[in-house]
Amino acid sequence: ELAGTGLLAGLLASIVASAIAWALARWVFDFRWTASPLVPLFGAIVGALLALGAGWWSLREVLRRPVAATLRQAAE
Repeated sequence: ELAGTGLLAGLLASIVASAIAWALARWVFDFRWTASPLVPLFGAIVGALLALGAGWWSLREVLRRPVAATLRQAAE
């Protein structure tokens, strides 16, 4: 779930960043620019890895405890 969310976020962010870079190159700096097809791929991979890392870091205490202990604490 975390990897899927990060993958989608990274993909969308890299596509939007490429579109903004193209617009800046065309209308502000007035030069020709072509997008690399690898940018969305790398953006998606990095987004998935960052989401997995952040999710693991924030859930590390919950993952160390037994399930029953976590459920008992949540029911209180």
